[in-house]
Amino acid sequence: MNSNPRTIAGEVVYIPSNQATQTEVEGETNTTKTNDSRHESSLTVKTFASEDKRNSARTIVVDSSEKEKKIESIELGIDVKSEGSEKEGGDHTGIDFEPVQLPKAVKIPLLSGLCLILFLAGLDNTISSTAMPKIGSVFNNLSDVSWIATAYILTFNAFIPLAGRFADIFGRRAVMFIGLTLFLLGSALCGAAQSMKMLIIMRALQGIGGGAVFSCTLIIFADISTLDERAKYQGLVAIIFSIASVLGPLIGGAFVDHVTWRWGFYFNLPIGVLSLILIAFTLKLPGVKGSLSDKLKRVDYLGTALIVGAVVTVLLAVTWGGTKYDWSSATIISLFVVTGILVIMLGVYEAKFAIEPIIPPQLFKIRTALAVYIAAPFFCMSFFSLMYFLPIFWQVAKHSSATISGLRLVPIPVGLVITANLAAILAPKFGRVRELMFLGTALGVISVGLISTFTEDDSIGKEIGYLVIFGFGLGIVWSLGVVAVQSATDVKDLASATALVNFFQMLGGAIGVSISSTVFFNHLGNSLENMFSSPEEIFLAQNSIEYVHSLPHETESQVIHAYVLALQQVWYAQTIMAGISVIAALFIKNSPLRKDETIMAGAI
Repeated sequence: MNSNPRTIAGEVVYIPSNQATQTEVEGETNTTKTNDSRHESSLTVKTFASEDKRNSARTIVVDSSEKEKKIESIELGIDVKSEGSEKEGGDHTGIDFEPVQLPKAVKIPLLSGLCLILFLAGLDNTISSTAMPKIGSVFNNLSDVSWIATAYILTFNAFIPLAGRFADIFGRRAVMFIGLTLFLLGSALCGAAQSMKMLIIMRALQGIGGGAVFSCTLIIFADISTLDERAKYQGLVAIIFSIASVLGPLIGGAFVDHVTWRWGFYFNLPIGVLSLILIAFTLKLPGVKGSLSDKLKRVDYLGTALIVGAVVTVLLAVTWGGTKYDWSSATIISLFVVTGILVIMLGVYEAKFAIEPIIPPQLFKIRTALAVYIAAPFFCMSFFSLMYFLPIFWQVAKHSSATISGLRLVPIPVGLVITANLAAILAPKFGRVRELMFLGTALGVISVGLISTFTEDDSIGKEIGYLVIFGFGLGIVWSLGVVAVQSATDVKDLASATALVNFFQMLGGAIGVSISSTVFFNHLGNSLENMFSSPEEIFLAQNSIEYVHSLPHETESQVIHAYVLALQQVWYAQTIMAGISVIAALFIKNSPLRKDETIMAGAI
């Protein structure tokens, strides 16, 4: 392979790739010359050979002649070590990178813009939840309204890891602007939708943009923060995203009750444009070198197709199973088989053939990362199921308006704000991430189990108490999950590792909503068949809340009780899912979170 040029202290330095034939090759002190002066630069070069012969070396060159180290990386797929840099799971660089230092005049508006778009991305996960009964009634299709949520979460989730890798290849700025444009375009078209099919398709487009900006936002947070600051930033992210997720039903309900459900999507446009302006003027991180054609060659197209295909097929299987098709039908079995084949193909391709894999396989050898990748999705199954099905409970069983249903969810962010801030303080100080994650997941299981006891006659105080407990758990899990993975992961994999946490969270949310929808409508349908003889009456009772409340009092009470019993089955299922997250949290390893310098999130 040819030499690799890099500019060090004003001159181009060539690192011959063919030197990486031994186990370790160290460069010696060299003298470089700049236009301004002559000085010595201690160039420390360490390369480790790889058993994989497809690439020759990954070389890191450090110019220590200046007060601020300039570090450039030639990444060709081989791990690099420096003394004392062993992290769990394999060989790591162990090099501390200075964060990008931004003046306050730039950093504050940048953070404001990022927080605004993060808020919108979280808001759109749940803003349609209180509007779904109304939308279903408008289009006479309540049985398909779960796809309004699933379509967004599906594409949002699928594009999180893709956006993380694209941000490394094309730069944060390009990915952020393209993602934000797609998000705003999708929002406008959702508001203008004239059919359920059009709305679902536009929600999918909106999710593509949302996933891109969400992933890129978290990576930029890592770019500009030190490792011990990340717990605070991740706590901020958790607070913003969860508050947005809880305010989504409230805002959506207010629009349904007082304006129109369409403004639940138009609402994104003015805030999105403001965030676009703020980010455009302040996001000035160094770009990625190379021509567009070179960057396009780096894209893992097959890996991208396999990820999207696997996510789509598994969500179709869990959404259609037991509702549109029997679980034992050829369609559902085929979807699960195809999902398994795609996952196996993805694993083999990413591990053996991909030059720059979207999902670096070495991440799954790190115990902490693997534990979080299991805990996060199972916990989020419960969270998103609560967000989407509690409003149905309140609107049917409590005769609450869409706005009041949203207000009833507020105890969750109240609890979250408290524990997210506490976790951000305690984790860097004591380094007990495993114990805190165990506590958070355990609180989630306890609270969902308690929520399963909800009936149509419960007091508001009981509801508030149980939801606050869930918020306590959510604040810990969301604020520390990413931090735990980042503290255990190598520099070159940081962007992908961070994106994968969010990928699995959202995948869990999408699967959770789909499973909950299947459980709910199956149990409700069976109950309604015993109450009504007319298929039309069964359809209306299952698809229109207004119809339920128009029934004679005795019949209405029976139907409401059927809804409550069906929702209890949902909470039972989600209690089991949350329990799996508790077990996974026990395998997290405690790693020190404080360092003098940061580990940067890959190429900017």
